[in-house]
Amino acid sequence: MAHIYEETLTDKAAIVLEANKDGANTYWQSSPITIERASIWSSFACDFTLPDNFVENTTFKVYLYNTSGETVYIDDMKAIFH
Repeated sequence: MAHIYEETLTDKAAIVLEANKDGANTYWQSSPITIERASIWSSFACDFTLPDNFVENTTFKVYLYNTSGETVYIDDMKAIFH
């Protein structure tokens, strides 16, 4: 869950989940950000299904990936693993 603010609606921003083990990228998945109105804070949520083969000491990163050139803000991002 996160709050997203786009000054101009874009279809080129995404939330990314990345996993790294021993300096190597072992997993990468993105979920496009889809909101309906620009210039207001909107709630956004996405789900990722992870493979069962992750091992101890895997580092996870969750971040905003934006290739649009437009300004996109993210706030109050929460990642829940279960």
